[in-house]
Amino acid sequence: ILDTSKLKFDFNSATIKEEYNPVLEKLKDYIESKNYKISITGYTDSKGTKEYNKELSLRRAESVEEKLIELGLPPEKIIETKGKGDSNPIASNDTEEGRTANRRIEIQFIN
Repeated sequence: ILDTSKLKFDFNSATIKEEYNPVLEKLKDYIESKNYKISITGYTDSKGTKEYNKELSLRRAESVEEKLIELGLPPEKIIETKGKGDSNPIASNDTEEGRTANRRIEIQFIN
């Protein structure tokens, strides 16, 4: 399907890098072609307080939402945008590579 796992954020940032625009354009097209709705969840690494990470992860999800809408996705296609902070890591927070992997968003497709 479509791999959004490569879409990562810099430390302490919710800014989407320009290099990810093609991935987000494909995501938008995929959502529209399948007539899906989506939920966007943001995550962080374990650096920082729980409260700050929850807020940062929400900003990451919202930045993806804003970019998809900017690319032409109808806003009603986005059901939910949420931040889960450093919960549910996909890699160890003990290494820089692991922390980088955990600074991510996940997209859930809803019929």
